Amino acid sequence: MNTFPKGFLDNRAGMRWIGDVHGSREVDYAIDSAIMENMAIGFLGDLTDQAADDDSGSDNDSAHVLRRAIELVRSGRAVITPGNHCAKLYRYFNLVREGQGGESKIKTSHGLSQTIDEIMTSADSDQLITGLLDMIGNASLWHRGGDHVFVHAGAVNGMFYEQPRRFGEAIRKKDGLFHRAIYGQTDGTKTATGHPTRLYEWVDRLEAGHTVVIGHDRRKEVLTIDGAQGGKIIHLDTGAGKGGRLSWLDYSVEQMGG
Repeated sequence: MNTFPKGFLDNRAGMRWIGDVHGSREVDYAIDSAIMENMAIGFLGDLTDQAADDDSGSDNDSAHVLRRAIELVRSGRAVITPGNHCAKLYRYFNLVREGQGGESKIKTSHGLSQTIDEIMTSADSDQLITGLLDMIGNASLWHRGGDHVFVHAGAVNGMFYEQPRRFGEAIRKKDGLFHRAIYGQTDGTKTATGHPTRLYEWVDRLEAGHTVVIGHDRRKEVLTIDGAQGGKIIHLDTGAGKGGRLSWLDYSVEQMGG
């Protein structure tokens, strides 16, 4: 069983799921090599908003990353499960398009101001804005592939059994699963760096055989956490665009329920 568009995996050799990109051009290799291997592609969200002080040597460019993702999604080659940075970018440009002024209502911190500058100074800025609003607005909050759920930040068992909500509809209706998928579970406090304290007790409620692949929370390496009932979380954000590197996982079509 999977929740991908009809025919998405037809005649594919497998599927590559890519962790948080944050503007890193490392994604070009991940995309191009997947295409060479005839693989479908999944993005776990947070394509944009690299760190201004990234010293990894990467040639970061959020507008470029968006351009590639939009093309792949439009062509039926890729899907994206939006992240919190995707949500903020969507809200900003949606407000701009509606004439409400994004700057007055959304803080352009954590790399967003740089992303906005890169988009607005691009020769194809109008097409980029239209493309990202369409791509994120129509994206599923999560995807199921076989016994895996792919979601940006957090999951519940119901995601293995329910059809995923569309981002644009869920954000308007304030869907209860929207916050879990986009932001994960927090306890209301903040860390020393000013970020919300993220909780992962929900791994212990995952049913045996269920695996959730997430980004959102930067780790030094791809990390697997086993839950009390036999479920597990795989963390796939290893700091691309923020001083780390890009990570991805490859699956067969059979593993993805194709």
